[in-house]
Amino acid sequence: MEKLKQNMASIVTLIAMIGAIGGGFIKYGEIVTKLDQLEAREYTVVQTVDLDPVHTRINELTTKVNTNYDSLIEKINTNYNNMSSVHAELSSGILDNKSNQLILKAENELFSSRLDEMYIRNSNPLLQ
Repeated sequence: MEKLKQNMASIVTLIAMIGAIGGGFIKYGEIVTKLDQLEAREYTVVQTVDLDPVHTRINELTTKVNTNYDSLIEKINTNYNNMSSVHAELSSGILDNKSNQLILKAENELFSSRLDEMYIRNSNPLLQ
C-alpha cells in the first residue's frame, strides 16, 4: 500500500512537471509572438535608445529558462525510470499472486475431494 502511495505521488509529480513545462512553453510562445509583433511595427525614432541592458537581460533569462528546462527534463526522465522499475515490481508481484492463486486453487480442490471422501465414508452405515 505504501508503494502505491509513493507511485501515485511520483505520477502526480510527473504530471505537475509536465504541466509546468507546458505552461513555460505557452508563455515562451506568447512572448515570442509579442516580440514578433513589436518588431514588425514601423517606428519613427526620434532619439536613440541603448538596448544593450535589455539584450543582456534577455540572454540571462534565456539561459535561465534553458537551465530550468534541462533540469525538468532530467527530473522527468528520473521519474520515468522510477515508474518503469515500479511497473516491473508490480508485474512480478502480479505473477507471484497468480501462481499463489493456482496453488491455493489446487489445495482447495484437494480439500474438497477429501471432504467428499469423508462425507461418503460417514454416510455409509456399513463402514461405521
